[in-house]
Amino acid sequence: MAEQTELEHPTRLPSQQQQPESNATAFPGFTIQHVNNCCFSSWYSHFSQCTFKSIVIQPLPETFIDYLNADGIYLPSEVNHAPLAEYDVDSDTSSEVNQDVSDTEEDTPNPSFPTLEAHIISSITRLGGRIFPKLNWSSPKDAAWITFATTLQCTTPADIFLLLKSSDFIAHDLSHAYEECVDFEPGHDQDRPKEFELVLREWFDLAPSMQFRCFVHHGDLVGMCQRDSGNYFEFLKLNRNTIELDLCRFFDSKISGKFPDPSYVFDVYMNARTRNIWLMDFNPFGPTTDALLYTWQEILESTESKLRIVESTAEAEHHAKSNFSHNRLPKEVFDLSNNASIHEFSERFKQGLLHAQFDKVSPER
Repeated sequence: MAEQTELEHPTRLPSQQQQPESNATAFPGFTIQHVNNCCFSSWYSHFSQCTFKSIVIQPLPETFIDYLNADGIYLPSEVNHAPLAEYDVDSDTSSEVNQDVSDTEEDTPNPSFPTLEAHIISSITRLGGRIFPKLNWSSPKDAAWITFATTLQCTTPADIFLLLKSSDFIAHDLSHAYEECVDFEPGHDQDRPKEFELVLREWFDLAPSMQFRCFVHHGDLVGMCQRDSGNYFEFLKLNRNTIELDLCRFFDSKISGKFPDPSYVFDVYMNARTRNIWLMDFNPFGPTTDALLYTWQEILESTESKLRIVESTAEAEHHAKSNFSHNRLPKEVFDLSNNASIHEFSERFKQGLLHAQFDKVSPER
């Protein structure tokens, strides 16, 4: 089943950013304001007619942000009715916390967010019962491996909390969103946004083959490409000219002149049958955003809006390695050379979640 993921993404972690090319034109820096303009709540109301229905919960309580930043993967008390095996993703060795916790641990209960949880439940219902989550900029797509269906589809607060808590991309939003900005000054109240938001977007089964990334430089559309760079789709080659024309028309009628910055990146989804196009996201214009089938040097020098696609299975294999595959497992697991050990960890963790979500503390509850 295809999933509505932000193949999207948007923002790479510093270790994943494209390296500057030799003899490359100096890349124009982007500002904190530009990054803020790409924040979901900054643009959603202006483009709500051409994007998916969404609900923004803001501001998130600081206690919830502290929970997301804390070491270990565990669920808040409302959605965690039984002790869960906890894995410290920052430690050198993975240690399972026994269900018989110490007296000290009993004195420190899991955090509780009943108001936020109630708001999430209400919002999921309003959006049809299935959503996918993101924070200000990023979705937790690198953590999809940890869910039972390995997708970002969520139906409960527990689903959302688990994905957010397990994602390096979310951790980047929380603590490093502005570090690549030219006007970033550490320690000057710029280390993070003043407020964080939880975005719940209506879930649709979107074909990855029909998701495209578009690059705008000084107000001109200078490049477009398929986002699923790890797969070859023959029908895209056969329909390249039509798709290219449809994307240009969408930009001219729905996007051009409406975003506050002259240079930016936006992602869209096209319905293969109706050719209707929906805006998915805006991303900063710069190396922190994946250029996919381009290099950033090519984008800076481009003067025409041509659609690039994967031309062959051989090219698809070249691109197939996921940009965030190393973020899917804790470091101590990723470092293991035995694939069975990784699989065993994943299954043990998911089984622990199953017990945590369905066991009850007592019959009276």
